[in-house]
Amino acid sequence: MGVAAQFIIMPLLAFALATLLPISREVALGGILVGCCPGGTASNVMTYLAKGDTALSVAVTTVSTLLAPILTPSLILLLAGKWLSVSAASLFWSIVKVVIAPIILGLLVKLLLKKQVEASVQILPLISVIAIVAIVAAVVGLNKEAIAKSGLTIFLIVVVHNGLGLLLGFWFAKLFRLSEPKQRAVSIEVGMQNSGLGAALATAHFSPLAAVPSTIFSVWHNISGPIIATYFRKKSETQETGDPNIPKRQADFFGISGILAKGHSGICSSPKFRVYDHFSHHNNPWAGNYHLHYIIYHRCFIAPTVLASCS
Repeated sequence: MGVAAQFIIMPLLAFALATLLPISREVALGGILVGCCPGGTASNVMTYLAKGDTALSVAVTTVSTLLAPILTPSLILLLAGKWLSVSAASLFWSIVKVVIAPIILGLLVKLLLKKQVEASVQILPLISVIAIVAIVAAVVGLNKEAIAKSGLTIFLIVVVHNGLGLLLGFWFAKLFRLSEPKQRAVSIEVGMQNSGLGAALATAHFSPLAAVPSTIFSVWHNISGPIIATYFRKKSETQETGDPNIPKRQADFFGISGILAKGHSGICSSPKFRVYDHFSHHNNPWAGNYHLHYIIYHRCFIAPTVLASCS
């Protein structure tokens, strides 16, 4: 279902934006190209941060990436054929070389050189960031005049494309009554694309200008992704604690239950102190065994105090 949403929502959104807005055919093709790409691996991290279903996110990214050599060229040919001539076979082999071959090589290297790979894992994210920055810089350098002329329009298209993808992905999952963690995963999977692949395909097969939407998308979805992940996470924490002012991690840190013990309420007689009473008996196996005060001094310093045991 997540894979279906990935290859239906984003390509159709890109086609609608390219058709309705007065943009050049290269920009239209670039927008459709990034819309037809599989999900980006950054979506897995964002799903984890959003407290979504990370296993589902990884599965959707994996399957959509493996299907990309067939589905991405087919969708580009179907949706963008009226703007430029598209060779589906050439796109197929490019995707195999850019995406599938590195995956196979990576698995082989890990299998054969396991210890060396484990030692170098920590620096690989830095190498990835440097590579992405280099691609972005190269595309921007080649298209600086075009970006100066129509960069704002392309940016707005990318923002709308990404935002609607996140929203429609969430509604799509909600329509099929998936659980909330799965809804978050599908939303982020649909909204975040493998824009690096889009930029590579555009540069190799079309024009440098066609790579600009993918380049801007690469930057923008790494801004919108953390924003939506933070929103989903806070919403989840509020639902778990029942109090929007007390995050779940804070409630967990301070412990077992927050029932105020009789005879100790005088501690909050001073205006400098406030005692927060939090009870989560239905979720907490230790609830009822301890009395805890959460003493908040000027709302800055928080200290839990175990007062008595009633077990």
